[in-house]
Amino acid sequence: IALAVTPVMLELTVADNGVGLPEKSFRDSKSLGLLGMRERAEIIGGQIVFTQSHGGKGTMVAVRIPLRDNVVAPKT
Repeated sequence: IALAVTPVMLELTVADNGVGLPEKSFRDSKSLGLLGMRERAEIIGGQIVFTQSHGGKGTMVAVRIPLRDNVVAPKT
């Protein structure tokens, strides 16, 4: 897990060494969990990328979210 924050961007990368996901599932409209993550990132102006880890073992998910003045955390 890696998290980097700059004045304009938040970047989160999560990788594992499990069995991985088939490459086609990254684009499959029936992969609702992956589709939901992509939609949520896009709603706030970000992007998410799913890739196979090196050697075909595991998966890496990288999310980039732009930080803007109009993006405010919800009040608790």
